[in-house]
Amino acid sequence: MPRHYINSAQGRASRRHRRRLRSSSSFLHHEASDIVEDENRSLAQLVQQLRERIRTLEEELERRQEQIVEGVENNWRREVQYERLLRERNRLRTRVEDLEERLQEVRINNNNNNNNNNDNNYNDNNNNGNNNCRDIIHGFLNFFR
Repeated sequence: MPRHYINSAQGRASRRHRRRLRSSSSFLHHEASDIVEDENRSLAQLVQQLRERIRTLEEELERRQEQIVEGVENNWRREVQYERLLRERNRLRTRVEDLEERLQEVRINNNNNNNNNNDNNYNDNNNNGNNNCRDIIHGFLNFFR
């Protein structure tokens, strides 16, 4: 139902007021739209920054995984080398023990031969004993060549 104004001045004032309300409404609408656009830009920028951070973290993760794999491989190689060195050390210890036993047997044999022979044969047996010891030592040294 149309409004009835007492005079035309009231009608004009009312129309002006409605126009102002419409223009201020339009202004508020544009302001709200600008605020939403600014917020959307900020959120889009934040999403882009987060994606870049994710990409950086994935690269770092990949690099660290490669370092871990390299470290494990190096540890495995060192362990294999260590076990090989232990076996070699044990083999050499056994060889040295065998040579020491053989040397001890030769010395005992030489002492027994020296005690059983007379003084004329002493020098000959002593030289033979020295030759046996020398042979053992040369065999030991040749082992390491």
